[in-house]
Amino acid sequence: MNRHDAKDIRPGDKLRLKPLWNQTTRTDKMPDEIVVTQTKPAINSETNVLVRIISLKGEERWLDAGWFELI
Repeated sequence: MNRHDAKDIRPGDKLRLKPLWNQTTRTDKMPDEIVVTQTKPAINSETNVLVRIISLKGEERWLDAGWFELI
């Protein structure tokens, strides 16, 4: 996802995680389909938008919107 698309993400939107995340992490596995619970601006991130999601372990994580694709 690019900066232009990321600014339109809203809570309740469904996103698909890019496969590279789960392929390269050992402990922070994420579901393939994610429902956005919250967003916030982040000036030091790729898209300038962070997305709050819940990992498969039930832990809260803030990830850059660039890790996702709109469903």
